[in-house]
Amino acid sequence: MKKAFLFIALAVIAFSAMAQDNSRRTVIVGEVSGKNASVVKYQMLCGLASTTRLNIFDSRQYNKLPQVMRDAIQPDALFTAQVDSIVTRKVTLRTTDHNGKPYTKWESYSYITLQVRDPKTNAVRTTTRLKGAGSHSTSADEAEAAAMLTIANDLNAFIDNYYVVRGEIVSLNEVNGNKAKTVTINLGSAASVYGNMQFSVYNGKEEIGSIQMKEINSSTKSTCKVTKGAEAIKNAIEEGTTLTVVSHGLDLINELLTIEKTTSAIVSEPKPDCNKMHTILYTGAVGNSRANAAIDQIMYQELRETERLYALTLEQYNSLSADQRNSLVIDGLLTATLGDCRTEREPGEGYTSYTTKVDWLFLLTDIKTGEILYSDFSTASGLSIDSEAKSIEKAANMVAVKMDYLVDKAYPIYTTITTLDEVKKDKVKTVTIGVGSSSPVYKGMKLQVYVLNTEGEWTSIGELKVKEITGTESASCSVSSGAAEIYKAFEESGVTRVVTKPKSLLGGLLKF
Repeated sequence: MKKAFLFIALAVIAFSAMAQDNSRRTVIVGEVSGKNASVVKYQMLCGLASTTRLNIFDSRQYNKLPQVMRDAIQPDALFTAQVDSIVTRKVTLRTTDHNGKPYTKWESYSYITLQVRDPKTNAVRTTTRLKGAGSHSTSADEAEAAAMLTIANDLNAFIDNYYVVRGEIVSLNEVNGNKAKTVTINLGSAASVYGNMQFSVYNGKEEIGSIQMKEINSSTKSTCKVTKGAEAIKNAIEEGTTLTVVSHGLDLINELLTIEKTTSAIVSEPKPDCNKMHTILYTGAVGNSRANAAIDQIMYQELRETERLYALTLEQYNSLSADQRNSLVIDGLLTATLGDCRTEREPGEGYTSYTTKVDWLFLLTDIKTGEILYSDFSTASGLSIDSEAKSIEKAANMVAVKMDYLVDKAYPIYTTITTLDEVKKDKVKTVTIGVGSSSPVYKGMKLQVYVLNTEGEWTSIGELKVKEITGTESASCSVSSGAAEIYKAFEESGVTRVVTKPKSLLGGLLKF
């Protein structure tokens, strides 16, 4: 069975690793050696970020930070790797094209040894093997790139088993006959949990079922649906038995590719300082000397233009006086890591075209909690007939994140509807919300309206658009959708919440 040996190793790790708590950990990805080392390091960063359970630093960015910031981060582990071998071969298939010639493809397999080290002593805590497999119809390089992508599968499983999360079921919520349907556990946003996370349920030492994360309700509680052992779980809870839940890795064959690991939106519990102007520090791009400068130039421009946060670069931070740095409260760290930067040259009649492909990873991390507030990793390309540098610049322009989009995602504004201002035939046209000039609200901002339903879940019922900032704690909004639903909820004294809606992908993230 695929990756069977990996799971045997992971099972041992789960019970032999040193005692783990449930907090979010900081992992630094350090030295990677061997063939395609830079690409492997980049894929490790992407794979670890996709777990949504860790605070991730590229060692090249971590080492650039001032000593006071490095001391505050307190990394839990240093990940290093050795690329043992990459085996690529050309395979002739049995099928043929329309001319009767056999099809061919390239197959590639990568074998990597991953070591988890103590960040203070560099002592090895544990070692595991990562394997990647991929294929491509046209080139060996593309097949190797495809093989690297699958490294993230093993990393996901490894993290879920190395950093085990443990908790308890605190209440039985919904039942269906003699079976438990949903339960509440004592793990929330303060723990390193994520949407769709799976747990085994134990009665003492006996495993009696399993549950899956449905919604993170608060810092200490989450709702889970029962996926196995529903009758045994219901009976045990009703008898007053304390049931323990222990996280377990996804089944790579049946589940990893179909279950999206995302942190649930916590509409019901906004952070205390969510509506303030945040300050972030951009550490600068690392990973590829040809593309770093182009990325930085675009990001500097984006940081200057945004109106929703204060932003400064590492160079600007270092130029401040000691007193200025001490008085500055930084909320987040924004990092950019470039993967492989590949340029293809194609001669034409009197000119040469340059096509550059760049892999990239952006992370915005809460400096206090280590939570990944925003992550984006993808591939962008740029075409130019002028120069290779121009094609890199165009690829970088596709890579750059629109700051307003990032801020809307990472630092949503939470408020309520205070008054219905204009109503026509039981439909509301304009409302006033409880935030204004004292918050980073702007004209044209879109907001989603939620109502707390009878099952205690937040449900979207409409959308608003800010028309005018009318005071320090007020703004006038037009109702874009849900006019009747918003009116009904307000008249019935329903509990409503208004939350920032990020700009659309084409309107905010991608730039052409």
